[in-house]
Amino acid sequence: VLDRIQKLKTHGLERSSVITFGEYAAPFYDWQRCPHVRRLQSEGKTITKNSVDKQRYVMIRHILSDEALCETPMAELRKADLLDYRDRLVGEMGRCRTSQKAFDIVKTICTEALFREEIDRDITVGLGKIQYESVEPGIFTEDEIRMLFADCPGHFVDQYDYTIFLMAASTGMRKGELFALKWQDIDFENGDLVIDTAWKGSELGKPKWEKTRSTVIPGVTLESL
Repeated sequence: VLDRIQKLKTHGLERSSVITFGEYAAPFYDWQRCPHVRRLQSEGKTITKNSVDKQRYVMIRHILSDEALCETPMAELRKADLLDYRDRLVGEMGRCRTSQKAFDIVKTICTEALFREEIDRDITVGLGKIQYESVEPGIFTEDEIRMLFADCPGHFVDQYDYTIFLMAASTGMRKGELFALKWQDIDFENGDLVIDTAWKGSELGKPKWEKTRSTVIPGVTLESL
């Protein structure tokens, strides 16, 4: 058994000596092929296709297009290579959320290779995050909300458009929850609704944090509905 384990380790390391980072990373965050996603699913962890697709978009735009990183053999990849890649990210996009996402994906790929014993060391240890200033979204005041929805359709295209935004403002529903809303979810008699479904970009699923909740619908919103 020990001999077999050693052979498997050796095979993985031999493979990493000829395969480049770009070749190894190619299937990552592809919903049908990603080894990392398959492992998380087999461990019973929740990961949505919408989330994977977003990561894949970042990979195509900012990782698989980086020739210096992608042409480096996995076995020769060093911490310095990741630091150089991080510097290129910051130089190209500045210190922002997207550059940090791209760097996190690269670290995940390297960590997955280590977990599978296809590389023999963790080159991500000690690599800090890209520090950036988070811009907090603005929040409407009560008076601004009243002004925004004073007339129907007012600032909006039509009553449908008006009602969708009024629902978001008055109930706190997220975009995906509004897209998945059905008439039978609304209790017009009691003025409330149950939120148990959300649109995830290409499929229906549970709301954020997998939690079902109920919320009150104000009278003005019910009237618009």
